[in-house]
Amino acid sequence: MHKPLKSTKLSYQQAHSYIIKYEEHRIEGLRDGRGRRKSVNWRSYVQKTGF
Repeated sequence: MHKPLKSTKLSYQQAHSYIIKYEEHRIEGLRDGRGRRKSVNWRSYVQKTGF
């Protein structure tokens, strides 16, 4: 059974944000990407920098 929103320390806005992210991107939309570097697209890097 689902817990009511009042029993969690989650605001309505945050819950709504999670729902929207999940509906648009499924589980990948909920992953925490903070602190992770984006992968470098080496081809575009070489083209931009001339290396």
